[in-house]
Amino acid sequence: MYVPTDSFGGMSPEHVASNVLKKLHIHASVEVIGKLEASGAKCLEPGAHSTLTALLKRAPVTNADHWLEDLMGKKDEGGALSSATRVMLDVRQKFAHENFDWNMMQQITRAGLEEESSTLMKEYMLGSFSLSAEDAASLDEGVSGVDGK
Repeated sequence: MYVPTDSFGGMSPEHVASNVLKKLHIHASVEVIGKLEASGAKCLEPGAHSTLTALLKRAPVTNADHWLEDLMGKKDEGGALSSATRVMLDVRQKFAHENFDWNMMQQITRAGLEEESSTLMKEYMLGSFSLSAEDAASLDEGVSGVDGK
């Protein structure tokens, strides 16, 4: 099925999904930085996680690439931000290559779409035939009795 690229500002649906995933990887890397800092990692200055968390609240990620470029341009006196930026760039790449389960994401997405579509279709059909949930349940019982189950 062809989805016109002008539907998404000249980008393919896959490109749009990629942008969303890049935002997710930023948030995941901030959480990893929190765990690293809590474990006393020497690659981070104290306060790196809280600095990044506060920054995410003040300036939410709308474009992952631009957010990171802005982050790299910021100066901080304690060094927490610059150490966190270096670690973040490494962590998000490693997370994408080594830890993020792309196959699981695909399976979860497909299963969720199938289940949600089925539920919504059932609700739509019930509404179309003006059936109550009780009527639908009795129909389900009747249908399951037909094939001997």
